[in-house]
Amino acid sequence: MIIGMIKNGIKSGLSSAKMQTSKAILQGAATNKIRAECTGNTLNLIVNGEQLASVTEPSFSEGDAGLIAGSYETPGVDIVFKNFSATQR
Repeated sequence: MIIGMIKNGIKSGLSSAKMQTSKAILQGAATNKIRAECTGNTLNLIVNGEQLASVTEPSFSEGDAGLIAGSYETPGVDIVFKNFSATQR
């Protein structure tokens, strides 16, 4: 997991330089609940109730949101996102 951004076509990791693993992320056929909280210019990434990353980026005031997932070494993994929504509060 990582919090990152793409700005002017340039990708950068904000919470770390590369993708990180976490024991909070369930493996196999399990379902993971992912929540991203964007409040002002602070972003929090929560997986299965555990905060895995938090970052404050002064340039954030608006933008788009998205999710990317993959496996490190296991080929043929199916990853499905259901019920994705973004709301402004």
